[in-house]
Amino acid sequence: MTQARKKSRTKSNRAGLLFPVGKLKRHMRKGVDGVGRVADEAAVYNAAIQEYLFVRLARSADAYTLTRSKPNVPGGSVYTIKGMHVHAAVDDDTVIRRLMRRTKVPRALGTDGKQLAKKPTKAKKAHTHA
Repeated sequence: MTQARKKSRTKSNRAGLLFPVGKLKRHMRKGVDGVGRVADEAAVYNAAIQEYLFVRLARSADAYTLTRSKPNVPGGSVYTIKGMHVHAAVDDDTVIRRLMRRTKVPRALGTDGKQLAKKPTKAKKAHTHA
């Protein structure tokens, strides 16, 4: 008789999370200077925090999109969350704004959806060899 193999469960599955606990732990080990040891609980805690913040930001951006944009298809109910919606969600949510205050996120579009003017760049002089 052969024994039935138990189905493997990931750390994320055991913790009830969607974010990858194992991958985060691997990156945390690489990021720790010289130590390379990270407790399983630390990786689970990190994944839980990141998942919570992502869900909070996604819900806020979704609400912003539904109230301030048009559907992709006329008469339809399909909307696209764009970068400007995410930026507006960060600006509106005090918790996320406080956590991301030192984060640099490029803004390609203004809050009104119009393209921001690019900074003028200096033209390079062509060198001629005589």
